Amino acid sequence: MDNQEILEKLFGYKANQYKLLGSETVEDRKYYICALKDEKYYSMILMKNLEERGSDSKLNFILDHERLNDKVMKIADIQVYEKCKGQGSILMKYAINYLCTETDIRIITGFLSQQDADHFERLEHFYKKFGFQVSFAVDMQGNKISGKIKKIIK
Repeated sequence: MDNQEILEKLFGYKANQYKLLGSETVEDRKYYICALKDEKYYSMILMKNLEERGSDSKLNFILDHERLNDKVMKIADIQVYEKCKGQGSILMKYAINYLCTETDIRIITGFLSQQDADHFERLEHFYKKFGFQVSFAVDMQGNKISGKIKKIIK
């Protein structure tokens, strides 16, 4: 199958809105890594399997309109179908590569919300593995209550 045929199998009539970035095998399952175009930039990196519908993992971006001159892209959310299986790492690897090679984006940022507090340590490890700076706000008792991530890519 060529790239266009794969995209048509994955997305049907919306195939022309996507770009195939590559493929990865995780636990004997082949996943296709795709990007969704939104105006000038791709705004989502998806990890899809042809056999398992509804098992998509994705990383969503939003352009930081307050910092357009700085060329900043924010990570809005990372959703993985199965945690601790490497899906988030695959998404991040492709996202960073895409932003470095195919855009003029220079900085990736993000926010770690209070809802993530029960797994801040896992998130900190994940982002540092990809070269992000990670900082946390703490309350009066010294508990981490939120965080920020930042990576300069160009």
